[in-house]
Amino acid sequence: APLNVFTEDEVAIREAVSKFAKEEIAPKVLDMDRDAKIYPEVLTGLFEQGFMGIEIPQEHGGTGSSFTAACLMIEELAKVDAAVSVCADVQNTLVNNVFRFY
Repeated sequence: APLNVFTEDEVAIREAVSKFAKEEIAPKVLDMDRDAKIYPEVLTGLFEQGFMGIEIPQEHGGTGSSFTAACLMIEELAKVDAAVSVCADVQNTLVNNVFRFY
């Protein structure tokens, strides 16, 4: 399929991340920037929503989705807070792959 045509799962993840970012992260961005940290409740929320394990199989607690879904998730988070987006990107591309492949 063309890269600009997303599966239903990818669209659903993008919409869920967008909603979470706007409702849960956006109100905290200025305070997190002022305090120079990502609040624990934001990280917990990312894990609880499954956004920190996009490609991890469901039987291991992930969403079992695609790399494209992970890219969409990172993009939606970056629209609200780049630091949170980078954190989720590192978790999904570096940390998770250590467990998936090694």
